[in-house]
Amino acid sequence: MKRPIKHRAAVRFHIGTLEVLGTVALLDCDSIAPGGWGLAQIFLEEPVTAVWGQPFVVRAPSATQTLGGGQILQPDATKIRRRHLEVLEQIERLWTDDAETRVLTAAWFSGFAGVTMSELARSANVATDDSAALIAKLQAEGMLKAVRLPHREILLHADTLAILQTRIVDALGRLHSESPLVTSHDRQKIFGLLDYVGDDALVNAVIDLLVAQKSLIGDGRRIARADFKPKLSANLRKLKDKVVETYRAAGFQPPDPSAFAPQAGGNAANLKDLFDVCAAEGLLVPIADQLFLHADAESMLRECVGQRLREGPGASVAEIRDLLGTTRKYAVPICEYLDRIGLTRREGDLRVLAAVENRHERR
Repeated sequence: MKRPIKHRAAVRFHIGTLEVLGTVALLDCDSIAPGGWGLAQIFLEEPVTAVWGQPFVVRAPSATQTLGGGQILQPDATKIRRRHLEVLEQIERLWTDDAETRVLTAAWFSGFAGVTMSELARSANVATDDSAALIAKLQAEGMLKAVRLPHREILLHADTLAILQTRIVDALGRLHSESPLVTSHDRQKIFGLLDYVGDDALVNAVIDLLVAQKSLIGDGRRIARADFKPKLSANLRKLKDKVVETYRAAGFQPPDPSAFAPQAGGNAANLKDLFDVCAAEGLLVPIADQLFLHADAESMLRECVGQRLREGPGASVAEIRDLLGTTRKYAVPICEYLDRIGLTRREGDLRVLAAVENRHERR
């Protein structure tokens, strides 16, 4: 090399029998002097196939001058941030003859996306006959972690999994701080807070791991930190259980929330908090002001009315009232609720199935 290679220099990249134009991004310096070396990422105008350790040569775009050469460390790298000390240290760890180090480093670079066993063996240049035993050894030592997703199993670096677990616990902690009366939260909220992970299935699987480790408590729908204590008093927690059971038994003729005021110590704020918690936990569904249905009754409502409207051209409030075995006092706000959530649509005195109408309109 007779002149330095500068950051963002245009080059002609030669590997095997291929040559492709590209741009050099120097990662740890602004230029590489003749006879020197540095870490670089090369962005090519066309894709090429390469493996770890494969040699390459870079020439001037005109191909009249050879600028230098090197070895491939990451055949399939994402864009790397310049002068990021931790990343640069990890890249240097790829430049080793130690297969274990290469495997762990390749897993680290895969981040939350993870890798399969075959992908990891390929990216770390480990022989097929050796990869299974090597990866099993690293798993046994706790340095690689297998995570089972719905249709595949991926491997994560132990540090990556620990980071994701911490972020899930911290995100749940923020939800608890924002809603100190709510005993548990829907998993979907965690997915939203961690959408940058890019894989809800992975987040869900790691939540399951945390539940199994007893860092979290909950089920397939709702979760809480094991160390969280809701701020409802013991009496209000007992009353909450009674309220939920009362609404379950009441079906489509639910009581007025004020009926529980004496048992809430006569404090309206306590009673409002209690019903807010029941709604936030998905136990009760608000239908209208001061009107709630038990979640099971609300599901049955959708099913019964939907089935009835699929069988006929429409139904009046009176017919829906009779179908549910309730009174007009409840039937009217229930019908308005069904309109609001998009299950039904009002046409004169009748309710029709909105989904059916929409399909007809699209035709």
